[in-house]
This record gives sequence, C-alpha cells and structure tokens, in this order.
Amino acid sequence: MPKPSAARAWLQEQEHFRASIGQFELQTIAREAKIVFSSDGEIERKRAEDNPNGWMFDHITDSVLMPLTGAPRIDYALREAFYGIAADYYLAWYIAQPMLRVDIDFSKYFDFWKLGGDGVLTEDSFLICDQPGSAARD
Repeated sequence: MPKPSAARAWLQEQEHFRASIGQFELQTIAREAKIVFSSDGEIERKRAEDNPNGWMFDHITDSVLMPLTGAPRIDYALREAFYGIAADYYLAWYIAQPMLRVDIDFSKYFDFWKLGGDGVLTEDSFLICDQPGSAARD
C-alpha cells in the first residue's frame, strides 16, 4: 500500500513544477490537496474526468515533448521505447530523466509507484489506491 508520505512527495514535486511554468492555480491545488485513500474503481472514474490530474499531465507532456521538436528521431524513438517497456509515461520519463530538459524530478513518482502508488489529483484531493496492484498496472 502506498504511503501518504510518498504521495505527498510526488505532489510537492508537481507543485514545484507548476510554479516553474507559472501555473499558480494548479500549484495551489497540489499544495492544498488532501491525501485520500480510495478504491481502484473510484480512481479510474476520476481519471476519466476533466480534472487537475489531466491538466497536469498535459503540462508535463508538453514540457517533455517540446524539446524534441527538431531533435534526432532516435531521441523520440528511445523515449517511446521506454514507454513501451514501462506502460506508464511518468515511469518512462523517470527512465529518460537524464535525457530530459524539464524541471521535474520523476524519481518522486517512481518512489510513489514502487510502493503501489496509483493516484489521481482532483480539485481538492489526491486520491490514492487503497489496495496494492491497481488495475492500471495489472
């Protein structure tokens, strides 16, 4: 079961990233979010909604992929291969961290994930799975 401290560390890293790109409303959401244990089904339902979790993912994705414009095709191919291995973009970016020019430390996500962490950020909470081995990784 993920520890709330690992979830909080990942949230704090997202908060730092949001500040670095000027997304202060999202920074505040991350800072003030309560850690709430939730079922895998509830997390998947919330993940499908339009919420801060998706907005944050979009900002991180843009920051990771924009520097690839004009980069050698091998750079893009290698990052996609990492995704093919990990089946999780944040884990793929953790593997590729030395190649990235983005102000976020994906090791915080990896630490959360390796404890069974799976979560979704809503307007007021960071819902984390209350059971090991979430469906997102099965």
